[in-house]
Amino acid sequence: MQVSRFMAQRRRTHQRELVREAVTALDMHPTASQVYDYVHGIDERISLATVYRNLNLLAEEGDILAIETATGRHYDYRTDDHWHLVCTECGTMVDVVLPYDESVDADVGTMTGFDRVHHHMVFEGICPDCARSIERSE
Repeated sequence: MQVSRFMAQRRRTHQRELVREAVTALDMHPTASQVYDYVHGIDERISLATVYRNLNLLAEEGDILAIETATGRHYDYRTDDHWHLVCTECGTMVDVVLPYDESVDADVGTMTGFDRVHHHMVFEGICPDCARSIERSE
């Protein structure tokens, strides 16, 4: 991946480092709001807009992952190829480690004519806690 001169010149600011630290420390695929709560507890001067801007920059630069789900955008400090499983009841997200299948990328590229195809997967289901709660209520 080629890095533009603009991206290469971005400074590592105090705010950006706090945001990165929050994503790692929360270790739960936090939302921007959860990152803001963490960071704001350390430095009250940091605004929600600053958190959003830095999350977007960190994701753009490949320092963190931004994961789009039906429950919103979540962030992950793990940038290796792995998948996510989201509870459709409570929104809990967990990592799923499965081998990356490059043949899927190749097949999609062949079918569409696209180049440098890369995929991300998000599985959905009901977590054990929510399943127990549903069982009790039935």
